[in-house]
Amino acid sequence: MLYNTYMKERLSTSYIYCNCEYEVVFLPKYKRKVLIGQVKERLEQIILEQCQQMEVALLMLDTQEDRIHLRVRVDPTMSIHQVVKQIKRESSVQLRKEFKELTTKLPTLWDNNYYVATIGTADICAIEDFVREQPTSQRQKIKYKS
Repeated sequence: MLYNTYMKERLSTSYIYCNCEYEVVFLPKYKRKVLIGQVKERLEQIILEQCQQMEVALLMLDTQEDRIHLRVRVDPTMSIHQVVKQIKRESSVQLRKEFKELTTKLPTLWDNNYYVATIGTADICAIEDFVREQPTSQRQKIKYKS
């Protein structure tokens, strides 16, 4: 499902006129395909609620079975890291509480990594590279050269 609430207006205050939009992609741990059915529906609700609570404009929400792709407009006084961190934290806590199978399949719901780019610099190839490079199981470890 592609969720789109694109709004043309920009954020403004008495001294700021801005349009801080970001593409964000994050994945379940080990790229497990767990974002389906009721889990997917509930996750979309949680993301909407969190964006409303933080006063973040959710411009696009695309949930696939192994990834979340968001487009958000954020107040320039708020960091995109704070937004992603809160969405991931709250959705993990609530989903793992409501869907016990998520606690048995995964040690944590979300991978620590995420992709973020400002609108205009987001390249679909870069997003696909990011997703492809994430490990798919516990056995795959990133090897560092010394």
